[in-house]
Amino acid sequence: REDRERVVGLHGIGVDHRAAAPFGKRKRQRRLATGSRTRDDDDARSTHRTEMTLLGLGLQMSDEGRSVARVERVSATARGGGEVEPKDIVKNVLVLISDPARPAVTDAVLEAATESLAKTGASVGSPDWLAPGIACDLPFEGPAAVVTIAGVDAVVLPAAGRTKQLLVADMESTMIENEMLDELADFLGLREKIADITARAMNGEIDFADALSERVGLLAGLPVARLDEAATRIRYMPGGATLVATMKKHGAYCALVSGGFTHFTSMVRAALGFDLDAANILKHDGRSLSGTVEPPILGKAAKLTMLQRLAAERELSAADALAVGDGANDLPMLKAAGMGVAFHAKPAVAAEVTVRIDHGDLTALLYLQGYRRADFVETSNPRG
Repeated sequence: REDRERVVGLHGIGVDHRAAAPFGKRKRQRRLATGSRTRDDDDARSTHRTEMTLLGLGLQMSDEGRSVARVERVSATARGGGEVEPKDIVKNVLVLISDPARPAVTDAVLEAATESLAKTGASVGSPDWLAPGIACDLPFEGPAAVVTIAGVDAVVLPAAGRTKQLLVADMESTMIENEMLDELADFLGLREKIADITARAMNGEIDFADALSERVGLLAGLPVARLDEAATRIRYMPGGATLVATMKKHGAYCALVSGGFTHFTSMVRAALGFDLDAANILKHDGRSLSGTVEPPILGKAAKLTMLQRLAAERELSAADALAVGDGANDLPMLKAAGMGVAFHAKPAVAAEVTVRIDHGDLTALLYLQGYRRADFVETSNPRG
C-alpha cells in the first residue's frame, strides 16, 4: 500500500499540465531532517574553504567580516575574526570534474584552467581538492569565463548557495541508462523505429506529447507481463544511489519525475531511495496494453510544475533546487532550478544549459554542490 501511494501520476499530485503555476512568495525556512548535516559541520566545511581561498588569493578578511582587501599572503585564522563564509571572499568557483573511473584532473589540467581564467583578468586562488584526481574547486575573483578542457567537465558557479535542498531528477538516460519505451518496443521488433522517434523527441525536434502518444500506440496488444521483463533490463547510471543517499543525509528531498511510466519509476524510486516518483500511467486491461496512457501526459510543463510545487511545499525557492535531465522535455525545469544540470545531454539541450556534465557520473552533482568525497554516503547501485 505504501509503495502504491508513493507512485504519483499527474492525477495524484494535482498538476495542471497546461501551465506551470508560479511560486508563491514565502519566507524561506530551513528544516534539517534527522541525521542531516549540522550547522557545526557546515561551519567546518566553510572555515576550511575560507582559509584555502584566502591563502590562494592573498586576501584578508577584517575582524568584522565586512570588507576584503588585497594584502600579503596570510592565514585566514591569524586575524581571529568571526564566522566567515566563502561568499564573502570570492564570487565564483570553477569546478573541475572527471569520470571517477578515469581520473583526469591533473596538475597540468589545473595549470591550464588557471591560465584560462587569468587571461580574462581573473585573480585565481589555490586549488581545493574535493577528490584527488577526480574533482577540484578553483576559486577566483573576476569574469566568469567559459573554460574548456578535453576530457574534463569545467563548470563555473557562484561560490555562494551551492548546496541544494531539493533534487528533481529525470529518469531515463539520467538516473538509468535505458529508454524504457525502446526496451518495450524490442519485444515487438520495433526498437529501431521507436528509438528514432525517442531520439528526435529528446532533442526537441518533435513535440514530446505527440511522440509519446505515437510510440505508446505502437505497443498496443503487448502483454502486460512484458513490463516486468523489460524492468530486468534496467541499467542504473553510475553514482545515482550515492547522489540520492548523500543529499538525503544532508536534509534534501529527492523526487524522480519522468515522462516515462510509473511501472518503472516506482521500481527505480525504491531501488535508489527517492522520496517520490511521478510519471505517466500505461492503460491496460490486465492482460495487454491498450496503446494509450492516462491523460494528461506528464511532459515538460508538468515537470516544471512539479519542481515548483515541491519547493513551495517545503518553503524553499527555485534557488534551493537542483534539477537534472538530458532531454528537451527537461529544459523548463533545468532553467528554473537554482542549479539545472544537463547530464550527458542531447545537443539541443546542452546548447541551452550552462551547467553541463559530459564526462563525470552522477556523483558529479555532489561535487558541483561543494561536497567532498569524504562527505559522500557511498552506496552501491542495484545490479541491473
